[in-house]
Amino acid sequence: MSRRQLALLLTGVIVLHGIAFWLICGTNPLPKTPYIAPPNFMSAKGERVDPKTGERETLRQYQVTTRLAMPDALMEGSDPKTQ
Repeated sequence: MSRRQLALLLTGVIVLHGIAFWLICGTNPLPKTPYIAPPNFMSAKGERVDPKTGERETLRQYQVTTRLAMPDALMEGSDPKTQ
């Protein structure tokens, strides 16, 4: 085997290994973390004292936000002309 053939063989092996490593490194071996939506439920609690009676009052507030459909889809169904 001549020096030229050996150099071509070595160059081919290096190039093929480089391409293989480049392809392998381009993939993500770990699964992506799932998207966790922000909570749609909030609650708040407050207390106050009635100045006239001196009685303590507890105020509670709850808020739920839910998106069931896109607003455009909701508006299409509510149009009386299309029904």
